[in-house]
Amino acid sequence: MRHPRSFALLTLALLAGCVSAPRESLDADANYALVFSSVRQPRPVILHSRLERYAKSLGPLQSAERNGEWEFELLVPCAWVDEVLPQFKPVPFDSWARRPTASWWTPTAADYDAYEMPYTSYPAAHLFVEKHPADPSRIHVFIQRH
Repeated sequence: MRHPRSFALLTLALLAGCVSAPRESLDADANYALVFSSVRQPRPVILHSRLERYAKSLGPLQSAERNGEWEFELLVPCAWVDEVLPQFKPVPFDSWARRPTASWWTPTAADYDAYEMPYTSYPAAHLFVEKHPADPSRIHVFIQRH
C-alpha cells in the first residue's frame, strides 16, 4: 500500500460519518408531534413553528432523521405549562445567546418569564411564558432549542 496515512484518514472519515444538511419543516402539526410527543396534554394552538431535521451518514448507510434546532409559538392551557415547566429553571430574560430570526419571535422581558432547560445530550432549550395571560386556558408561550 503506497499511502497508508491517506487510507487511514479516509477510513476514519467514513467511520466518523457525515451530517446531512438540515432540512427545514414549517408543518406545524408534524413539528409539534416530533418535538412534544411525550407531553400528555392535548395539542395546543400552534401559531408558528420551525424545525430542522438532519440525518447522519456512514458511507452508504444513513441514519433516521433527528430533530435539530426548533422554535414554536403556542397558545397553551395552564395544564400544559404545569407539565412542561418542571423540566426548566428560571433564568434572567437576557441570558440566552441564540435568538431566532423569525419575524414572529417576539417575547419581551416585560411580558414573559424566561426559563432554560439545562444542557443534557442536547443543546439547552428556552421557554418564555406569558406573565399575565388574560385567559389561563390560552397562555402565550415561545419555546426553542438552539
